[in-house]
Amino acid sequence: MALSALAPFLLGALAPFLMRLLGRKVAYLFFLLPAGLFLHFLGYLPQVAAGERVREEWAWVPGLGIAFGFYLDGFSLLFALLILGIGAVVLLYGASYLEHHPQQDRFFLFILAFMGSMLGLVLAGDLITLFVFWELTSLTSFLLVGLEHERASARRAAFQALFVTVFGGLFLLVGLVLLALAGGSFSLEALLAQDLTGHPYYPALLLLLALGAFAKSAQFPFHFWLPNAMEAPTPVSAYLHSATMVKAGVYLLARLHPALGGTELWQALLLPVGGATMLLGAYAALTATEIKRVLAYSTVSVLGLLTFLLGVGTEGAVKAMVLVLLAHALYKGALFLVAGSIDHGAGEKKVERLGGLLSAMPLTALAGFLAALSMVGLPPAFGFVAKEFFYKALEGSPLLLPAFLASLLLVGVALLAGVKPFLGERPPHLHPHESPWPLWGGPLLLGLVGLAFGLLTPEVGRLLVAPAVVAIWGQEVPVKVYFWDGFNPVLLLSLATVLAGAGAFAARRGLRRLALPYSADRAYDRILEALEGLAKWQTALLQHGYLRLYAATVLGVGLLLTLLPALRAGVRWPALEGVRLYEALILLLMATAAFYAARTHSPIFAVVALGLVGYGIALVYLFYGAPDLAMTQLLVETLTVLVFAFVFAAMPRFARDRPVPWKALVGAGVGAAVTLGVLATSGQAPLPPVSEFFAEESYQSAFGRNVVNVILVDFRALDTLGEVVVLVLAGLGAYVLLRRKHGNSGA
Repeated sequence: MALSALAPFLLGALAPFLMRLLGRKVAYLFFLLPAGLFLHFLGYLPQVAAGERVREEWAWVPGLGIAFGFYLDGFSLLFALLILGIGAVVLLYGASYLEHHPQQDRFFLFILAFMGSMLGLVLAGDLITLFVFWELTSLTSFLLVGLEHERASARRAAFQALFVTVFGGLFLLVGLVLLALAGGSFSLEALLAQDLTGHPYYPALLLLLALGAFAKSAQFPFHFWLPNAMEAPTPVSAYLHSATMVKAGVYLLARLHPALGGTELWQALLLPVGGATMLLGAYAALTATEIKRVLAYSTVSVLGLLTFLLGVGTEGAVKAMVLVLLAHALYKGALFLVAGSIDHGAGEKKVERLGGLLSAMPLTALAGFLAALSMVGLPPAFGFVAKEFFYKALEGSPLLLPAFLASLLLVGVALLAGVKPFLGERPPHLHPHESPWPLWGGPLLLGLVGLAFGLLTPEVGRLLVAPAVVAIWGQEVPVKVYFWDGFNPVLLLSLATVLAGAGAFAARRGLRRLALPYSADRAYDRILEALEGLAKWQTALLQHGYLRLYAATVLGVGLLLTLLPALRAGVRWPALEGVRLYEALILLLMATAAFYAARTHSPIFAVVALGLVGYGIALVYLFYGAPDLAMTQLLVETLTVLVFAFVFAAMPRFARDRPVPWKALVGAGVGAAVTLGVLATSGQAPLPPVSEFFAEESYQSAFGRNVVNVILVDFRALDTLGEVVVLVLAGLGAYVLLRRKHGNSGA
């Protein structure tokens, strides 16, 4: 499995080189990789359907119990097949759709990397592995949405998608860490075997995980980024934003359902968010005018429906969720590809300016009709089965009403995007022609698969749906999926949905006049403007350009972190009878010089005063038996005073600003903190002298007689090396300057 997840990354890295070496036509062969991997994963169907699990694991951070692990069960296998199957169709479609696009090579690099990221996400068996691939999907999605980066709208959409999903990813990371702490393991399989709903961390980790999932799956109020991501080319929209990436959040919630689901808090989070997303997305889809935005908003609505069903949490709701997820991936991927074929063959994106394309684009129309049939929920399409089980799961519940409203609006969307462009009178500005075969072959294949799944519902239920439901439910349950359950109230409700949806389609122009009072996209812009304003204010406050204020800030924070704990702990002031007269005189001299340096307006006198402070320190070194340090201090202070004196002699006098009391307070406080620190440590028991360690180890470990040399060469080898490098560079610099000087003189 690990090789299966990493293979798309490898092909993606090689794709640009292969296209430049062998020509653009080689792109038509890239679909063979996901097609081959699809067949490979099909081989797991029998054993997964029999209840087996497949595991692979390599130690990553053994000390923390983190592994690079993969885990395959019925639910992850369903997602893997969708990712690879629809991915193969999209790669073949993209080779034709972007054949003359200047960024075609980058498209294959990014989309194959995204395919590997998404495959790794759904197969991850460890929380850290899951998070790494989760963030990779955000990064590769950003690159794909911004593929046509020369357009400002594409750059904005890409940044918006990245900002929202990575923002959610930060909450997700904290939630995953809390989940690992609560369950005592990073292993997904070990966590799913536990019931963590009673753990004290449960409310916090569920909220954090839900926020990450909501941002990724475009749930209200994060739903706005998905329609804006339609700035990406059509193959990107079909793959990322209908069949794969946007379902990652739903996948995470369903994946963790055995350990975290079924509580009142779970329902309180998922039901209102999913319901609001479902209704808002359906309304926005029916009132949108650009065909890809129509499909994008309808995807938002279905994502809300999936979250809503997970919030209901019953066995029937989970079964309906899996059926809706599978049906939606097929018909929505097909409709997005149909939209791209229409744009290619008719050159029009506005849905109200389309019509009468059936005669000119019959194969594209057939694909659109099959996809719309499944989206409306009419037999024998698989969407009919999904809608029947969806209504059956909510039968007798008040939750059925919002689901019915969203469903009838989505029926109108299906007629608007999948039927209207091909029927009616053709506008005079359109001169359509049928697209190349990859552009109609891909959506037609997905439409036919949706039809075949409807006709083979029991087998699809046994091999695909039942194992996924068992994995989500967390225990073995009988799952029976059938196509027809006879005449019943649910069938009548389905018929009413179709009729009401046709009415909503007819009334769509009137619905467009009802403007929503809330725009999440505008709210996003306002939030960014507020953040920019906050950043400017913070920069003006903190990055003001005054060095004395920078120093005061650093010293003030250090003062708070050291002085207050020291005062709380209590520091005894030692007796002063042991202080000698010359020590007191030196201290008085240094204090007077420091006070004068702070008060004088002459740079020369300030430098001289600071020099006196340095000479006082040198006297302290000398009186306490460190003549080498005293000599170094005297030389450095003398050189510093001379250099600064020569520099300041050519500079103007200090500006005469009013005295600021806090400067004196900060200075006195820092001095007090240092003094208290010295007093606190001077009273402690003396440690054994380090000289004994160096003398002993020099003879025994380094086999050296000269202790100083051993310290420099062995114990401080890197430090000595750094000093040598500095000296060598300084010497080389001086040599070069001298050469240039003599060279110029000679010239």
